[in-house]
Amino acid sequence: MLPISDGSSMDLRSTSVCLALGLAGCTAEAPPAPTPAFVLSGCAAVEPGPICVNPSQVRIWLPVAPTAVDGPSVAADAGARLNLPAAQTIKIRGHMPIHVAFETRSASSGRVRHREGRDAHRANRTADAIAILQSAAAAQAQANDRSGAALSAQLLAFIHRAHGDLSAARAVLDTWQPPKTDGAARAMHAYFRGLVALAGADPRGALIAFDDAARWAQRLDLPLMSVVQQQRALTWSNLGRSTDAIATLEACVNALDAAASACARADVLTNLGWVRLQSEQATAARTGAVLARADELYGECATAPEASVANVRLNRGLWALRAGDRPLAMRMLATIGTPTDTAVAAWTAYLRARLSDDPDALTTVAERAEATALPGLAWRAWVDAAERSADQAIAHLQRAEALVAAGAFAVPADAGRIAFVEDRQASARALVAALIKAGRIDAAMDAARRARRRVLTTLPTSLAVARLDATQRARWEAAWSRWRAAQEALRQAASQDWGSARTAAPGRQAHRAALQTHARRALDAALSQLGGRAATSDALREPATDEVIVTGAPRPDGGWWVFARDARGTIVRSIDADWRAAIAEPLARARRIRLLSAGPIGTQDSASGAQTTVYALDLPPRPARPAATRATVIADPTGNLPQTRAEARRVHPALRTAIGPVTLIEAGAARRAAVLAAFGQAEHLHYAGHARHAGFEGWGSGLPVWDGTIALGDLLALPQAPRSVVLSGCRAGKAAGAQALGVGLAHALLVRGADWVIAPVRTVDDAVAAQVGEGIYRHRAAGLTWPQALQAAQEQAGATAWRLFVP
Repeated sequence: MLPISDGSSMDLRSTSVCLALGLAGCTAEAPPAPTPAFVLSGCAAVEPGPICVNPSQVRIWLPVAPTAVDGPSVAADAGARLNLPAAQTIKIRGHMPIHVAFETRSASSGRVRHREGRDAHRANRTADAIAILQSAAAAQAQANDRSGAALSAQLLAFIHRAHGDLSAARAVLDTWQPPKTDGAARAMHAYFRGLVALAGADPRGALIAFDDAARWAQRLDLPLMSVVQQQRALTWSNLGRSTDAIATLEACVNALDAAASACARADVLTNLGWVRLQSEQATAARTGAVLARADELYGECATAPEASVANVRLNRGLWALRAGDRPLAMRMLATIGTPTDTAVAAWTAYLRARLSDDPDALTTVAERAEATALPGLAWRAWVDAAERSADQAIAHLQRAEALVAAGAFAVPADAGRIAFVEDRQASARALVAALIKAGRIDAAMDAARRARRRVLTTLPTSLAVARLDATQRARWEAAWSRWRAAQEALRQAASQDWGSARTAAPGRQAHRAALQTHARRALDAALSQLGGRAATSDALREPATDEVIVTGAPRPDGGWWVFARDARGTIVRSIDADWRAAIAEPLARARRIRLLSAGPIGTQDSASGAQTTVYALDLPPRPARPAATRATVIADPTGNLPQTRAEARRVHPALRTAIGPVTLIEAGAARRAAVLAAFGQAEHLHYAGHARHAGFEGWGSGLPVWDGTIALGDLLALPQAPRSVVLSGCRAGKAAGAQALGVGLAHALLVRGADWVIAPVRTVDDAVAAQVGEGIYRHRAAGLTWPQALQAAQEQAGATAWRLFVP
């Protein structure tokens, strides 16, 4: 289912007198500051002056405190908003005044052309509409009506986007931009940028654009605010960020005033109900009440589209199903009728299958959903089908897991991939449980490992779209649009099947199979524009001699399993407290523990003694790199950490003995360009400075340097990381994510090719950091392995925050 100024001069003579008599208490009055960067709304166009053409409920926003404005105003996003009932001069304390002129004019030839283009679009004369709107925008720009040109560009972008020409949509928005004083047009322009970015598989860019649109809509109290916020929320929901989505839509509901139509209220409530259905609040009574109220409001809306009514009743049925109210689900199903929208029809078929006694009904829905490019529905149906069929449960859940692995590619890592993966944990939990029940313990641990690492195996392409230049983006968007078109063709070809319980005729099945093949090839071609699809090898690393691999997996009941694998085989235990005690036997046999952190597994500090512990990402095996023979040290890159310079002096001789020649980059020399070059070229790198773990899922993390920050995304964009790295900065080894593995600074370097990274997961004392850093290299030069050297250095310093991370 889908949710629905002028100048002034000073008196030099009086200034001279004041200067001469300064000791007598005479002071010069400071000249007024320039006019602040105001914006207007409620004008058909805003022209230099400023002139508000054809005014209607005009408002102005100023980046000053309301108390600085001469007249009534309200606070709005770090500024002041005023209503302008007529042309007037606005006096601002300390600034030059603003005079807004109002003019009423008949429509210009460019505006007339715009209306003709709009009418052609409504009549589905697409080619005519595009040609007319292009000429309208050019004419309006020539006549200095930049507001009108932007309006035509927005409609052009909408048309181009609908027909898959994203490059053209982006180009017209870039060519005809609104004047900076037209806040309403700026909000609309940003909104359309967001829609284009969404269509181009760039949710990160879309959210940035929607944030910009929301900023101007809030400042000017525009009706667009609700639309933007709903689109923003639905984007978050699709990325797995349900909490953000629900909070945003709840605010939209609360912001609706008494004048809002029943139709508008119903639309917002339907979206809120849908997002809640995708979250942990799916079965809550509040979710059912929201959807029921939306249904009532559509009954009061004389113009409610039939599809919207079917949509909300379908959602009510889905909620009733989840909440255990089968009678309500049956009643809702009976009122839906025969939906014309493919997605509504597909989810209606799912609801019907869930309510039927046919054991194969859900399997049929799952197969059709895969065939019609509806992966969310297919995943849900496969998981539910597994509950009905014990014999086929493993096969069904493996199909669901394959959809999650493929779907992760469509979610940019810094826009919510971890949340997306964790939102789809049901299939992984159920698959692991089914394999354990079947006695297939090795396969169960492998399934848990693949589910845990799927965020990381797709990271190399995660930021690629946002970093493309104009030419590369055009190629990407063209390829992505071809894939979207192939998906739509697939949906259309199978849309007639959703109302039938029968399998499609052989001819239609063959046609659909050909369309599926075409869609897959189109997706591969699109991904190749990003430098090729990331490695998704199923290969898993086996334990080395005297090593045990340990990881965990969530149980369906909310608890956890712990797995241990060594040369003797694999064991699994259910745990409630101490996971180490549960697998004491294989741990006692091992000299080294390779820990794949998951949930409570790995949250404890590593044990001391004869054993060493490394924390692994579990990336697919890759060729070994030659040992590092030279090193680079980056110390005090922000110029305010003298202790790190002392650390560099202590580390330098030990590092030279352990590895080889050392290059030092310190303080003012540690600029972004130099540090990034060092990360891309060094064999071994020691960073001693600040580190920051911040942002949603850790994507605000970075390493501050002299003139900026080396962001986590910068590390992921490296051509290749150093073979080995020590990050001596607070929380440089911390990652985000609960059940799925998150991403941190150390993890990004491993993804980009490092063989190991040593970093602390907590805040560390500067003096202790210097002691640990020097100790690592001294013990390594004495013949210990790197894990042993770290362990010895920490024991000597009385530290526990550092970990050694490996691929």
